[in-house]
Amino acid sequence: MYNVIHITSFYVIYIYFCIYNRRVMNKKIKGTPLEEAKSKMYLGIIASLTLGLAPFFPAPHIFGKVKWLLGGAVGMQPMDWFDLVMHGAPWIFLIYASVTYFTMKNKDQKKY
Repeated sequence: MYNVIHITSFYVIYIYFCIYNRRVMNKKIKGTPLEEAKSKMYLGIIASLTLGLAPFFPAPHIFGKVKWLLGGAVGMQPMDWFDLVMHGAPWIFLIYASVTYFTMKNKDQKKY
């Protein structure tokens, strides 16, 4: 079940990229920087809700890893560290994309 959720999450993100790239290719021009930042933020939200929270039952995997880390990380193997990085990467990307989007939006509003 765990692998099925990871594969499904991968395909959701892949489909999002395909739709976004087709939209950009059909325009033959790139969107504004604000539109691109917004698109990256949406990708971060989708990735965080799928890959970042997988598996969903009984509890998201990232929560257990963070609790383990805050408890001193006693007994964590290299695979556990790798798993923490893989489940934490979408959240870090979401934070980066959100900060980028909101700073660009703030600069854009101050321009007018």
